Amino acid sequence: MHRADASENNLAWYCRVMDAHGLAYACDADLWALARDRAPPYYSDIVTRVAGDPERQLAAIDAIVAERRPHPLGVADCAAALDVAAMAALGFRILFDAEWFGVDDAVKPERETALRFERVTTAPELADWEARWRQWSPSPAGRVFPPAVLQHADNAFWTLRDREHAVGGAITHVDRHGIGLSNVFVGTEPARAGVLRDAVRHAMALTDDRPVVGYGDATDLDDLAPLTVSPLGRHRIWLHQ
Repeated sequence: MHRADASENNLAWYCRVMDAHGLAYACDADLWALARDRAPPYYSDIVTRVAGDPERQLAAIDAIVAERRPHPLGVADCAAALDVAAMAALGFRILFDAEWFGVDDAVKPERETALRFERVTTAPELADWEARWRQWSPSPAGRVFPPAVLQHADNAFWTLRDREHAVGGAITHVDRHGIGLSNVFVGTEPARAGVLRDAVRHAMALTDDRPVVGYGDATDLDDLAPLTVSPLGRHRIWLHQ
């Protein structure tokens, strides 16, 4: 596994979400960027590619900022390779750092769980899923995940149920690089560690031997340690001030 497996899988998810919103974008060897409109909440307007040239990426970001002033922009720096001083000079600040990870060997569960993963299949179910997710991760008004996102067969939203009660959720998205796992949430934060590991095991059961990939903070990687998680490199999110 390599960082590119995780970051390119994440980029494929970006494209699917933007397609669901009807937003145009362009992509080359250096970066991906929305053509005009702002990204939905929690998504960046520009994404650098791991194999790109950081100097060319900076020049392209500079041109996009100049074109779109005074509108703020978010940049996902998938290799944390952009020069900090140069980004600050363009008006960006670091929003957060994370770590890409991959898991390709899910061990036997260390505990039994009563939770089951139920796939979201209809627009009303997706609206309910997003309403619960917003309680865990508040976002501005407006749908982050419109119903069209369900039309891609490799996208899946999962409701976590304890008996008949919905207690959390997760998203999986499959492409040739791996099985992307994101937006894992549960109503009680202390329980998230076990749920995150359950979500990884669930994701691995969905397809062939492709790894589960994503990103998280140090706590997430510690939580996933029993599953022989592989750190794949830093991921950085920038916000235009």
